[in-house]
Amino acid sequence: MSGQVNQRLIFIYNGVSRIQTGINIGVMLGIIYGIALLVINLLGSMSIEAMIRGYGILQVAEVAVGLPVLYHYMYRGFNELTKADSARYGIGRLGVILLLVISPLLLAEGLYFILVDVSQSIFLLLRVVDSVVALVIYVLILVALYRLGSEFNVDHLRIGAILVIVSAVILVTPNILAAIIGLVGVVLTITGIGEVKRVVEEKIKGM
Repeated sequence: MSGQVNQRLIFIYNGVSRIQTGINIGVMLGIIYGIALLVINLLGSMSIEAMIRGYGILQVAEVAVGLPVLYHYMYRGFNELTKADSARYGIGRLGVILLLVISPLLLAEGLYFILVDVSQSIFLLLRVVDSVVALVIYVLILVALYRLGSEFNVDHLRIGAILVIVSAVILVTPNILAAIIGLVGVVLTITGIGEVKRVVEEKIKGM
């Protein structure tokens, strides 16, 4: 029995370590993405066509760079957590799998924005659809992180996950309040995952 508990903690430790790295890389890429997005929005004041093509280029780059990170860190991380407790953490792996599945579609959409003269109405419609789908997927992942915080009594992670979900819902219509809530949520989530990792490491050493 002790061996099984120990193995479960090792799965969780390995999973949390991968997810922590993946989120850290994601935050750095997100900052670069945000700066690029700002430049693209400035292009929109001069030319809608240039803005749409800029979004397309950014989307293709985002998928190309993000896909390896998503698989290596997030999928494999949640896979480790699922080995430890599929009922509790399987929802997170499902969310990552869905992201992997739609990635080729997002790549194709990005190429469509680059190569075809897309009307502003179609562009906005596709952006809204993308936002709603992303919201559902990220909620699945964040619910798993909330459960991780609950299992190890790490409030930072639970509160962070809730705040990120709230900000994602509000961000369907972008605004500064959602951005601030999301930033606080991400910081708390990163801190909370680090705390879970520390707690699990101590439990493993104490066995």
